[in-house]
Amino acid sequence: MAHNVETMAYAGEVPWHGLGEKVSADLAPMQMMQKAGVDWKVTKVPTVAIYDGEMIETGTQALIRESDNTILAPSVGENWEPIQNDEAFNFFNEFCLAGDMEMHTAGSLKDGKMVWALAKVKESFELFKGDEVESYL
Repeated sequence: MAHNVETMAYAGEVPWHGLGEKVSADLAPMQMMQKAGVDWKVTKVPTVAIYDGEMIETGTQALIRESDNTILAPSVGENWEPIQNDEAFNFFNEFCLAGDMEMHTAGSLKDGKMVWALAKVKESFELFKGDEVESYL
């Protein structure tokens, strides 16, 4: 099975594929974003076609990673708006500051086309005798 990991950070046990940077479980969401290597922004740029030596705008836009100009999506509609990585990680801030969650893993897959952040909820429960259930968001 291919792992498709571009960048990654994790707290706790080493992932099955052995990739990523091990970090402490008490990182703030923005610190986790940096350690995971996803502290970059994306922007939309117009796409063009070249026909008979002329550049013609296609009416669509490409999604580009600003840090290295990697094309993440070759065509998105003009009304489509990306959520920036810092916005997604900021979602966890309030929960981590309150002590309800801790950042667990984060990273990017498929050359940056997919970015994820995972936090462990500090409250667990026992389903059956000794069957502990942990929650993640």
